[in-house]
Amino acid sequence: MQFYVSVALVPVVTIAAVLIGILWNNARMTDLRSDTNTRLNEFSGAIIDLRADFNARFDSLERRLDARFDSLERRFEKNFDKIDARFAEVDARFNEINGQLNARFSEMNARFGEMHARYGELSKRVDETNQRITDLRDQLRAEISKNHSELLAKFSEMDARVTRLESQAR
Repeated sequence: MQFYVSVALVPVVTIAAVLIGILWNNARMTDLRSDTNTRLNEFSGAIIDLRADFNARFDSLERRLDARFDSLERRFEKNFDKIDARFAEVDARFNEINGQLNARFSEMNARFGEMHARYGELSKRVDETNQRITDLRDQLRAEISKNHSELLAKFSEMDARVTRLESQAR
């Protein structure tokens, strides 16, 4: 019987040990969960504090940037009329210079037209003079040719006389 009692007692002890282990582990897990929740709450608080700090810094930065932009905008508005007036002066001066250049260009264009007309007249005169020179050259050639023939005839005649005189003299 003792055997049966010891056989029956071993599983009961094992089950009791397992149950005690489960209870003890459950207590440790509850402690771990509690500790984790505490740490997460602390971390969440730190994140909330960081968020609040970042928001404060961004708000401060935004206020400083707004102040700077407002200052720049006031300076720009103050100087905008001066800049606009200066651009108007530059534009007026540019238009004046452009008008002067256009007038000079028109004047040069007119002079070029006059010179072109003079060149046309001179070219016509040169062509006429060249034609006259060609005509005179042709007349001179004809006259020289005619005089050459006459001179040859006279030389021939003189040669004949000289030959006759030489033959008579001998």
